[in-house]
Amino acid sequence: MIRPYESGDTEAIIDVWYQASIRAHDFVPAEFWEAEVENIRNTYLPLAQTWVYESDGKVVGFISLLDDHIGGLFVHPEQQGKGVGTELIQFARELRGWLSLLVFKENARSRAFYEKCGFSAKEESLHEPTGCVQVRMELP
Repeated sequence: MIRPYESGDTEAIIDVWYQASIRAHDFVPAEFWEAEVENIRNTYLPLAQTWVYESDGKVVGFISLLDDHIGGLFVHPEQQGKGVGTELIQFARELRGWLSLLVFKENARSRAFYEKCGFSAKEESLHEPTGCVQVRMELP
């Protein structure tokens, strides 16, 4: 079930984000993700419109939107490959229509997922905090 984020979801969202980030971004030092926890809690979540995917009463994924930009889409590693991410993308598409996002170029699995959902790569840029290349993708 997809529902709006509530403040009581914060720790579950941070856990999903952290577990998924560490798994998907083995090319980024774990210290980067550990340092980002407070930014997620105090900066990013308050700025974005966030919806959670709940299964059996537990938050297993979420999507955060900044207008028509996906600021974050994360699914707990144990729930990946079960359609959660696809449902969250479809939900966001129904809300916004056109969507964009940034994904690390080295994250081939996520890029393939977004391409399967209909996104196409548009341009590359440097993510300065990590020194990694990120790809802007759009879903018209």
